[in-house]
Amino acid sequence: MIDVSLAAELNSLRAKLGGVTEVALSKQLFKQLQLSRNISHYSLLMKICELVRELLLPKEGGRGSRFADILRDEERMSFIFEAFVRNFYRREQNQFSVGSEVIPWDMSPDSVGHAAYLPSMLTDVTLRSPTRTIVIDAKFYHQTQS
Repeated sequence: MIDVSLAAELNSLRAKLGGVTEVALSKQLFKQLQLSRNISHYSLLMKICELVRELLLPKEGGRGSRFADILRDEERMSFIFEAFVRNFYRREQNQFSVGSEVIPWDMSPDSVGHAAYLPSMLTDVTLRSPTRTIVIDAKFYHQTQS
């Protein structure tokens, strides 16, 4: 439930934007979004908007919507946390390239055919420079372990 004063303020802002056409948000719309270099600073805001849209669930009876409890979705929160850690290192240091990488298995040539039976090794965060590689395991847990 939205606070009454906030709802009034939102309605006032909506009235001021009367000449702006409403657009139905969809997953496809966010995929098509391209930000030029001049407005790339809106990228994070657009990602937040996309996440908010994805988390809206219809209420029972079809009247309104509510947000899904994202903190209980460990898979989604793990993805968000890993992306946060990668972006943190991208912003806070300049010695390493930052990404997520698939690490190939170290296999002998005669056992390469068995590689299809092995899981892929995808790093959460990889920091790489010409002289050093650091692999970070970044996991989110809803319940901390003691």
